[in-house]
Amino acid sequence: MEPLTFTVDKFTFRIAADRGYTVGGLWVLADGDRLRMGVSDFVQGHSGDVTFVEMRPAGTALERGEPLGQLETIKVTLELLSPATGRIVAVNPRLETAAEIVNEDPYGEGWLLELDATAWPGERDDLLSPEAYCDLARAQAEEH
Repeated sequence: MEPLTFTVDKFTFRIAADRGYTVGGLWVLADGDRLRMGVSDFVQGHSGDVTFVEMRPAGTALERGEPLGQLETIKVTLELLSPATGRIVAVNPRLETAAEIVNEDPYGEGWLLELDATAWPGERDDLLSPEAYCDLARAQAEEH
């Protein structure tokens, strides 16, 4: 599936078309009730080079809206909130030694964590479609 793209000034951003998004730019790729999450190309590109990623550990139970962890860049520290209720089952081990992978491959090797969701069918409806997120990200990029 081809990504959606938009360009603002000299920057082109890709929005993967096979997943849902939160308003804050976290992407969610579901395989049943197992959710893999990361940040969008817009979030990583707009925020600057990622210097440090700290995710809550595997085994942590989360309610939707609770912090998953933080992403530190040269410009900002972003608190990432869980779009779903469940338990963290995996954290990307590469983040400890190669946080820059989030910038290099935000939709692939730069994933952040996996969560076993317990209320996913109901919570899934709160995600934005790729098209809606692309419109939101474009509007945010044009503001800055």
